[in-house]
Amino acid sequence: MGRGIAIKVLFAFVCAICEILLSFPTFSCNPEPGPQHFEVPSPPINQPVPIKKGYFEVHNTLTGLPSNEILSILSDEGIVLAGSADKGLMIFKDNKWLCFSPESFPPFNSRTVSTIISHSPGKYLAGTPDGIIGIKAENDSFSFSTLTSSRPVAWKIQFLLKNNDSIWACTDNGICLFHEGQLFPANDPGNVNPIGACCGIIRNGLSLFGGNQGIVKIENNIVSPLFAEMHDSGWVQAFQNIASATLIGTSNALWKYDGKNMNYFIPDLWIKSMFLTPGLNDIPFKMDRSDEINSFESFLDSAKSHVEGQTVEVDPETKKLYEKIEAMVPWFKNPSNHTSYLWTKKSDEFFNICMKWGEMASPDLAKNSKELERLMSSSLLKGFWVGTNDSGVIFYANDGIKRNYTTDNSKLPGNSVTCISGDASGETWIGTKNSGILRYRDFTISSNKDSQLVWNGKSNKVKILGENLYICSEKAGLLVYSPKNIELVNHYKEPFIPGFHLNVSDVDIDSSGRLWVTGDRGVWMLDDKNKWRNFGSKDGLPSQKIDVIDIGANSKIYVSGGDESQISEQLAQFFGEYFFSYRIDSVKGLLSMGTVTGTSYLKELGLIGGYQREFDIVNASKALSLYEMTENKTEKITSLLGTPYYILMGTQAGGLHIFDGEGFKKLSDQMVGKPGQIKCLKQMPNGSILIVGENRIMFFDGKKYIPVTDSGMMRKYTGAAIDDLNSECFWVSFSESGSGGAAMCQDGKWQTIKVETPIRSIAVSDPFLFVADDFAVYRWTK
Repeated sequence: MGRGIAIKVLFAFVCAICEILLSFPTFSCNPEPGPQHFEVPSPPINQPVPIKKGYFEVHNTLTGLPSNEILSILSDEGIVLAGSADKGLMIFKDNKWLCFSPESFPPFNSRTVSTIISHSPGKYLAGTPDGIIGIKAENDSFSFSTLTSSRPVAWKIQFLLKNNDSIWACTDNGICLFHEGQLFPANDPGNVNPIGACCGIIRNGLSLFGGNQGIVKIENNIVSPLFAEMHDSGWVQAFQNIASATLIGTSNALWKYDGKNMNYFIPDLWIKSMFLTPGLNDIPFKMDRSDEINSFESFLDSAKSHVEGQTVEVDPETKKLYEKIEAMVPWFKNPSNHTSYLWTKKSDEFFNICMKWGEMASPDLAKNSKELERLMSSSLLKGFWVGTNDSGVIFYANDGIKRNYTTDNSKLPGNSVTCISGDASGETWIGTKNSGILRYRDFTISSNKDSQLVWNGKSNKVKILGENLYICSEKAGLLVYSPKNIELVNHYKEPFIPGFHLNVSDVDIDSSGRLWVTGDRGVWMLDDKNKWRNFGSKDGLPSQKIDVIDIGANSKIYVSGGDESQISEQLAQFFGEYFFSYRIDSVKGLLSMGTVTGTSYLKELGLIGGYQREFDIVNASKALSLYEMTENKTEKITSLLGTPYYILMGTQAGGLHIFDGEGFKKLSDQMVGKPGQIKCLKQMPNGSILIVGENRIMFFDGKKYIPVTDSGMMRKYTGAAIDDLNSECFWVSFSESGSGGAAMCQDGKWQTIKVETPIRSIAVSDPFLFVADDFAVYRWTK
């Protein structure tokens, strides 16, 4: 009896629960097309994981660096000293390069600087083929003095090493002690003093030197081999001390020397330079090729830190502390928003949490989430840099990720890295053999900018293409300027080009170097023979008024124009001699040509084999019924983006549509809100798509929309540009209550420039910003 009652009660309870659940509205997966059904192009597999903090900036002879042949570099106290192979000493001070040589004033008595070290505050020593030269920096001026006397010819200096009060020099006559202007060879009872030594380091008070003859040590002024037996380490070219060992870079590997033994750390790599960010005493994570740490979760589980020289493990108290901070700052929950963590076991009383990009927070900051977040988002990545002979530079950063930068995947100007230096902030200078310097730097902009007038007139858009600035004017055609000197390069307009646009809406350059210009008179194209050609409605354009052009990742040329209408009726693609409209009547016309001819044209158009999906030519009637699935037939296209998977279109009404090969479809509005008119669509290096609406900004990763946190201002966004120093950052132009400006977003952190007039467009060409208001185009310096 009891069991029967229990069953009846349970049945009644289940029925009640079902009734309650049925009373709620049901939710289902968004019907196709929804954002969860589409993908974005993945970044190339050889691209390093992007650094979202800071900028990479190239210095070479084109940007003011006196020489591209860099042998040595030293960053110290706000100045950078670089030694060249042919132009003498170069000093970077107040954002410009100075050059000192035998012909300069004051003169620097050598054209080649092999090594530079700090001697005392404001004083440096340079090793040259002409001896040791003293450098004194004082009151923004520099003076030089040759410190070695001739013998009668000065010994060539390859490297200098300071050990307490002693200065040792690697010369072409062996390792010498520099004292009172003289060079004295070290005592050499075993006849092992190498003439090819080129690098050195202090380990536990002992001076070690490396070169083409291996490693030697100097103890009590006596030079001897480091190892009793010759070690097959290869040509030694770099040293770096870490917490418990010395790393030795050679022509065949990176070795780890623990005071007794040499072990492989990274085999099969020719290493020429190494640098560990000052303030760090160890590589930020386990440096093991077979077990690299590439995610926050795995890093947290295995994280270690050296606190006052002692290695400590992550413990349960630490994880509890992490949970407290996560609850305090919701922003912290996204693993991409934090990197490496340094913990102490005394986490109840004190903690050092190595914040985002390596900054450390003090205990009282746990109560101040704004200050905590500021620290997380303010600093550069820090870590261990390895310069190679021909494979670029490798960076083991404190976000737990290894990156390899080469000329193919980054701004690194040359793959042969000769020297690296930097400071405790994380700023790093990387010298190359014959291609200049790469600088990893922080970036802060001032809140207001002085403007340099570029052109006086109203423009629809400003755009950087190649080496030039293009101004799409409202009444004066297309103007082309040099960004560096803001000189007019070309002005395309009537009567010089009969029938050319008065009102230019957009411009782009294709992979063949042809210039494409849209506007009130169709499309104009300047070919590789410097001849103009005009396309109009007779050539397949949807209208004589074309608003937008995009040359997609697949090199296809798309345009849109005309009045509000069905989305497919506004889009056309170039086919070598004419444009082909995507309207359904055009597709029907192709089908009427027969299977063979129709299929050929459909492939050319991308409906077959061109995008993520295909037009079903076998079931043509059904395929035509699926071709136009957009809900609003009168949305006007305002932005285009061609990807290998689909064409993405943003509209004046704030809608997002795609053409995926099968047809035109409207993306789900879930999480989008009301973005307002879609001003532009940009492809980011990581594959995601930046969507800039008039009222809000978001990313689309192929599955969901990711809103970009606004700075809290009531802005109307008007344009956007990807930063050319850090392609993970973007700039926007905006208007705001009669005023306006520009703002840069770097990993969720905004920096803003405000001016008194609304800004309607923006373009970026380092170190300049170009902005257009209702009356003129101006140049600002970042």
